[in-house]
Amino acid sequence: TVVKDNDANRDGGFSDTEQAPNDGVTVTFRLTISNDTPENVTIDAISDNTHPSPLVSASRTPSCQSLLGATLPGNGALVCYFDGVISVAPAQSEINTATVVVRDDENNTASASDTSTVTVGLTSVGDLVWEDRNGNGLQDPGEPGFPNVVVNLYKSDSTFVATQATNATGFYLFSNLLPQAYYLEFAPPPGYAITI
Repeated sequence: TVVKDNDANRDGGFSDTEQAPNDGVTVTFRLTISNDTPENVTIDAISDNTHPSPLVSASRTPSCQSLLGATLPGNGALVCYFDGVISVAPAQSEINTATVVVRDDENNTASASDTSTVTVGLTSVGDLVWEDRNGNGLQDPGEPGFPNVVVNLYKSDSTFVATQATNATGFYLFSNLLPQAYYLEFAPPPGYAITI
């Protein structure tokens, strides 16, 4: 059998489902490979459908790559580690599968697989647009929210994400966003300018 876990939250503990701080981070995965038969077998292959070989870890040993060709004792187990970069966009989670192939001394093969899930917490960007009547860039008492101002959201690399208009009281909110750097562009109504 194979059990695949991860330490996406980087607390040193491994579990089947963990949350990474953001997209694009390196996560350490752990495989526990068990031999449920009394005879020794040889590990012929270890693969992951999301993270390419070689399956190595910069922070934990032994790496899964190092177990290729190793003998897995009868009724025994081996543990190995590998790192993978999480890429969940445009989804909120990555579910990946590790597969191990073993061979007995008569060249019969068997394989086992298990999945592990890494999620990325979502974030939001929002605030208030107001009529800055005295032009000082601060919301002072008596300065109301400004409705129907077009707000555009972009990733830091200038990729457009979404647009919306402020509500009746001047608020806007972009939600369910992957944690990363964003910037906003405001389109003031005719006759108005942005103050800073």
